[in-house]
Amino acid sequence: VLTNYQKAIVLDQNNPRPKLLLALFKQNMAKFMGGTNATFCDELKGIEVTFNNFKPVNVNDPKWGYKELLAIESSQCVK
Repeated sequence: VLTNYQKAIVLDQNNPRPKLLLALFKQNMAKFMGGTNATFCDELKGIEVTFNNFKPVNVNDPKWGYKELLAIESSQCVK
């Protein structure tokens, strides 16, 4: 799973979606293993910047992710 997310990120550094999915995977895996991911909220802040800078190439580019990111940030990160 990690390798596939990392490959997607390498293919397009400007696409925030694989970065978000990787951060969520790492967060959930840490919880599953009884630990924490101390950098999770910082990662989300960086991904939010990537979403804000993302420019779709065409009308078929996905539009999901930003609202989900904001919901996760508001529920799991202290502002």
